[in-house]
Amino acid sequence: MLKLKDETIFQNERSSVGTARPANVMTLASILGAIRRHIKMIVVIFAICLGAAIAYLMTAPPRYTASTSLMIDTRKSQIIKPQFGSDPPLDASIIESQAEIIKSDDLLMKVVRDNKLIEDAEFAPQPDDDQGNFWDSWLGRAPVPMSTEALERTVAFAVSRNLSVKRVGLSYVLDIRYVSLSPVRAMMIANAIASGYTNGETESRYDATRKFNSWLKERLAELREQTIAADRALQAFKTDINRASTSAEAQVTLRNLESTVTATKSLYDAYLQRSIDTAQQQDVPTNEARIIKTASIPLKPSSPNSIVILGLAILGASGLSGLYVVAQQARIQTFDTAERVEATTGLRCLGVLPDVAAGRGLRLTRATQGEFDLTLARSVCNAPFDRPFRQLKLELDARCRDTACVVGITSSLPREGKSLIAFNLALTASRSRERVLLIDAACRGEGLSAAFNASSNDGLRDVLSGQVQAPDAVVRLDEFDFDFFPSGSQGSGWSQAALFNQNRLEGLLKQLRPHYHKIYVDLPSVYEVIEVKSFIACLDEVLLVVQAHRTRTKIVAEAASVLSGRFDMVGGVVLNRARPQRRSLANEGL
Repeated sequence: MLKLKDETIFQNERSSVGTARPANVMTLASILGAIRRHIKMIVVIFAICLGAAIAYLMTAPPRYTASTSLMIDTRKSQIIKPQFGSDPPLDASIIESQAEIIKSDDLLMKVVRDNKLIEDAEFAPQPDDDQGNFWDSWLGRAPVPMSTEALERTVAFAVSRNLSVKRVGLSYVLDIRYVSLSPVRAMMIANAIASGYTNGETESRYDATRKFNSWLKERLAELREQTIAADRALQAFKTDINRASTSAEAQVTLRNLESTVTATKSLYDAYLQRSIDTAQQQDVPTNEARIIKTASIPLKPSSPNSIVILGLAILGASGLSGLYVVAQQARIQTFDTAERVEATTGLRCLGVLPDVAAGRGLRLTRATQGEFDLTLARSVCNAPFDRPFRQLKLELDARCRDTACVVGITSSLPREGKSLIAFNLALTASRSRERVLLIDAACRGEGLSAAFNASSNDGLRDVLSGQVQAPDAVVRLDEFDFDFFPSGSQGSGWSQAALFNQNRLEGLLKQLRPHYHKIYVDLPSVYEVIEVKSFIACLDEVLLVVQAHRTRTKIVAEAASVLSGRFDMVGGVVLNRARPQRRSLANEGL
């Protein structure tokens, strides 16, 4: 059934010729059409992706995340306090450095030892994990078991893969998260890491304070000796002054010694006070980090997240489906939509004719080795199938208002269904009580002339060669109420170039025009007979028939270029034998 793509059929302006829009322009209609054409494969892709996601959700073990928070402030634990001004600002790099310390191997190894994680079932190495197991078994040697330190490092590495330490915004807070198969184990390890860090910092601070006190004691001893020596020198000088006469030089020396003693005592007192302060810090050590939130047992698993997994599956299926549709569209070298026809040829697609042979009750068979079947034509032209052909006829009539309009129907290659369309147009016009003539100009010994058993009758070849007059070659088909002009005898002795002379053709059509309202010409295909161009130059309208899923786009584009390059009477294109598997195939051209 032929379905017009545009229901607005009464338009006087001609279709734009040779102004094809780019074929890669994507519209909403073309996208929806491509999706509908490949809906089965798209459904399969979505089913596979969603099935894989559901299978993963059903089989993946749940994992739990426990988190604890640390506050970092190194100003609280400074051994040497600033003497003047306010405390210096805390550098942000210090926070990042502490995060790396938490993830360090030494800290994780200590956590593994303290909590005996090498005995935990989650971290216990499998028998196949022993070093050299493959080569030992292949060589027939006994496997070498892993040492305790190697086991601890292996477990520490496994812990580090499930550990994340991040700074919370621009604050001095570090968020420690640990993921485990057990919610209790996740809480235990998260708290153990936080406690291990704070304890380690406390120990390192205590060691630093102790070392500073040791150095300070040594320094105090040196200052004490210096103070005693300076005081002795002062007392000895005073004794000498009392014995001798006082002089100005002696007074200067005395004042210098007194200043030295005073400065030495002041320095000693300052160091002594600092020693007392650091001793107090050593007795009650402070820490630059404190736990502000301990980890608790997580109530629900953090992964797998069903919403995220299903969302990724849908996103992946959409991407794969899009790639598949794009690849299929790029691979297509034939026509399957009216829009593709228009984009390639630059001509308006007047309608889409589905493959009637695939329909129930209508079987397309060859007649005399051709694709034209008269029985099928009768069936197609019965209501309600005749309405689309009437619309096509009115579309052509609106473009051609001559007294006797001559319309040629051609195609790029033979056997694309142009003869069937020409017959249906003639039958539709005859039912409108118009005088109609159908000319078989294919001249290939099959098709319309063979279908009407008129292959041996005089016809077009005989008239163009001058052997027969035009009225004598016309055959009346009372069954269809229109006249038929056969192709004529094959043995006229004239060449194709001589027969399809433009002057001869114009003379014949001029002789036939006064007797008919409509003349439909079943032309040879563009690449079948090169002289078809001479015939086209004598016509009022030309209709190009394209068989869907068969004729290559390059061939049709070249044929359309040949027709539209020299003539402006190309009315449009009809897409024939498209697969009628979509309800909106004709309405949307998809």
